[in-house]
Amino acid sequence: MLSLIRSAFRSIAECLLPDLRRSTILLSSSFFSSMKRGCPMGHHQLLYHIVFSVKERRQLLIDKVRDDVFSYMAGVANNLGGHALNVNGFYDHAHILARIPTKVCVGEFVGRIKSNTSKHINENKWLTRKFYWQDGYGAFTVSSSMCQAVYDYIDNQMRHHSKRSFEDEYLAMLKNHGIEYDPRYVFD
Repeated sequence: MLSLIRSAFRSIAECLLPDLRRSTILLSSSFFSSMKRGCPMGHHQLLYHIVFSVKERRQLLIDKVRDDVFSYMAGVANNLGGHALNVNGFYDHAHILARIPTKVCVGEFVGRIKSNTSKHINENKWLTRKFYWQDGYGAFTVSSSMCQAVYDYIDNQMRHHSKRSFEDEYLAMLKNHGIEYDPRYVFD
């Protein structure tokens, strides 16, 4: 099996680098021996501030359901192998500060949190209408040095949104993180 992989690498390298002679394409024996053992254990901390809104930014996360929904989100995050450090929001959106495992992509992580919580809300019939989250989301990396500031920011959402709309908040987050966007497609 290992010889097949070496051969494949050489073939690819020869196609991509035709001017190099075959003898100059060296593959590290330590690379292949690490493949036999499996990859060495890495050290990581993938901390994200995740933000998404209720479909059409409707204020459906009313007081009697909001705490339960946010607790449920934390449980889903933990069941996915992540760790929700803080989950909170306003009537029309949610914020999650979470560690995400390396084996789960961010989009899958967020998608599963959203689908599971909307199912939870709808099955409990807390609302008179069917509940949906918006299609998109924002995910912003957080350094360890900024973790407490983001935690506190998420904790104070109710007070924060007495002065600022979700739309203004989200656009400011995109700008602060240097993310280009087309305003026509930010909100659905």
